[in-house]
Amino acid sequence: RQLKNLTWTAVCCRQLLAAASKSSQRLNAFSGPSQLRVLSSSVTRENQAPVNRCHGNEERQEKSGSNGGTFAAVAATAASVAMATVAVNKDNNNEEKDTPGNAANLPSVTLEEVAKHNSLQTGVWVIYQNTVYDVTNFVDSHPGGEKILLAAGKDVEPFWDLYAVHKSPHVLSILAEYAIARLTAADALELQRRKASEQSDDGGKFANEPKRSPLLVPINKRPYNAMSPPEILMDHYYTPNAIHFVRNHLPVPKLPEDANSHRVKLDLKDPTNEEKVNRSLNVTVEQLRNDFPRVSYDVTLACAGNRRNEMAQWRQARGLEWRQTAVSNARWTGAPLHLVLKKLFGLDLDKARKLGYRHVQFEGMDGDSITGDFYGASVPVEVALDESRGLLLAYEMNGEAIPADHGYPLRVIVPGAIGARSVKWLCRIALSRQESSSFWQRRDYKTFQPSLYTPTVEDFVRAPAQLYWPVVSAICWPPDGHVIRDGYGADEDEVVQIRGYAFSGAGAGVVRVEVTTDDGNTWQLAQWCNLDDAPDDVDDSLHQPFGQRWAWRLWEATVPAPKPGQSVTIACKAVDDNGNQQPERWSSVWNARGLLGNAWHRVTVKRGQ
Repeated sequence: RQLKNLTWTAVCCRQLLAAASKSSQRLNAFSGPSQLRVLSSSVTRENQAPVNRCHGNEERQEKSGSNGGTFAAVAATAASVAMATVAVNKDNNNEEKDTPGNAANLPSVTLEEVAKHNSLQTGVWVIYQNTVYDVTNFVDSHPGGEKILLAAGKDVEPFWDLYAVHKSPHVLSILAEYAIARLTAADALELQRRKASEQSDDGGKFANEPKRSPLLVPINKRPYNAMSPPEILMDHYYTPNAIHFVRNHLPVPKLPEDANSHRVKLDLKDPTNEEKVNRSLNVTVEQLRNDFPRVSYDVTLACAGNRRNEMAQWRQARGLEWRQTAVSNARWTGAPLHLVLKKLFGLDLDKARKLGYRHVQFEGMDGDSITGDFYGASVPVEVALDESRGLLLAYEMNGEAIPADHGYPLRVIVPGAIGARSVKWLCRIALSRQESSSFWQRRDYKTFQPSLYTPTVEDFVRAPAQLYWPVVSAICWPPDGHVIRDGYGADEDEVVQIRGYAFSGAGAGVVRVEVTTDDGNTWQLAQWCNLDDAPDDVDDSLHQPFGQRWAWRLWEATVPAPKPGQSVTIACKAVDDNGNQQPERWSSVWNARGLLGNAWHRVTVKRGQ
């Protein structure tokens, strides 16, 4: 927009006309009007300190309603909408283009003026990197509804620090269309001063972040998310705690110094009234250690977005672009959940179902200090109360106290499920007729047919929450694009060594991995790796009985090396003991959320001249 020679009034008129013209297009192209109409009174929580939940005897107030949306809905929405847009081309030599759109010709405005536009009545203005955007006409087409008003009249970056998916080029390209002004130079400095003040002393919302291994491969720093290093991941059956992949949805909460004194609240909700609790009690980690059997399971956890970057190469998908190592394997030790509920509430599966319970909800201590909502998930009672499903209230990881990034002092482990269901920093368990009202249960981690590019709120409400992984395998060595030099990467018999992992969900074991170098015309069997740290009976059914094969299988194979100056594409696929195998193409498994990526994994290696 050429605004340089326009008056402020003309600028506003032009922006309103342009936004009105585009609004109907967005409604058609992206999503229908939001059904979430949440009052914005929680805006007053702006200065609330980061919340530490469930450490002590504090009673909770049940949240009214079952929608359970948090400001994370903004992340889900903006990024979903952005899938139909073209990414912003970023010119590294021009700082003006680092923000959405080139704001050099926009008029200046003060923080005071922006603050006045904090509602639908006055207009909804937000600030991002010193540029002001009028997003009033975007609110109704936003599946997150009026939660976006939490940032009205303010800098949006603190919210985006919590939900970093906003900062993708696709979301920024949407935002660029709404640019109307720049902060004055004085107010830009004032905003920076405020940010620095908020982050001093206690470190702001991220004051409790632990030290991390430099070997991890970060893909997002706030909240921290990192992959295991692929070059060494295959060296260990049990992934060392220091390099286990990290998936944090929110900042690490303030954690108790004494793990044994940490208490978890257990609630039996009224099956006819979600807001009413019929019975409640607390259990400490010390009680879980002393009063219940100590059980250990080998469990592979993987982020549901593992390999999303490959899926996104076929068609853009929303979320962090994990490569193939958002996966790790560990021995988890703790108290079996079904025994805890049996002893403390006298509940088994039959009795729970007769009482009307359908779900077991889990809530963590990691919260959004702006809305007061906390990370949560749930599983059906048929999963939670079935001994063969292996749910653990885990207090150890690989024989040590669970590290901070992985859920200290207590984490629920749901074997075979996507990592999002194994809630970290566990502080509450509730039996209910309803699934968890958490955003991540009801508005995220759901898959859709490949033809649905931009799912709406209604689509998310109707779709079932994803629980288990399908069968998947991937190559960790060599990396895609690897160049083989004579004497390095190919042995004297002119072959390339390949190493990777394979696993399946719901306790289905992997029976074989196959490798091809001719796009599936011929296949060869891979061999299982024999690692020093693997259990002696790792290949024995007694180690992981049928239906309880929750750990990965590490495999290796050799293929002929390409001739000098040529390349070869290597692909792998796994088959589980139900006969399920990976699909060939991304076109058959693509989904807007970029979940459960399990097409054949391909890497191309080239041999030097």
